[in-house]
Amino acid sequence: SEAGESAGKEAGGGGAGVIEAACAVELQHSPFALTTGLYKGQLIVDPDAEEEALMEAVVSVVMTEEGQLAGVFKPGGTVEASETTLMHCIAAAKLHYPACARAMEEAFGTE
Repeated sequence: SEAGESAGKEAGGGGAGVIEAACAVELQHSPFALTTGLYKGQLIVDPDAEEEALMEAVVSVVMTEEGQLAGVFKPGGTVEASETTLMHCIAAAKLHYPACARAMEEAFGTE
């Protein structure tokens, strides 16, 4: 069908561009990712791009709405993140999840 053919086409007839058709994605969970950074021995929660560039280590933690750990990502850095640091990053994500979930609910009407 024509609709099926256009679903995968990019605007402008090819190359990098905007997808013409969109589809809804059903999520079983509302994951929440929080980035933290280590700067001079201090844990910085939710650093902006400028702050993140100064961090000795950056750790992103993904939690489910039930508060379960879904993933931890540490992309390099100049220092190793100790087990204690990782536990602090996870604790920060658990503390910040309720506020983030409320903001998502208000913005997108999700539950």
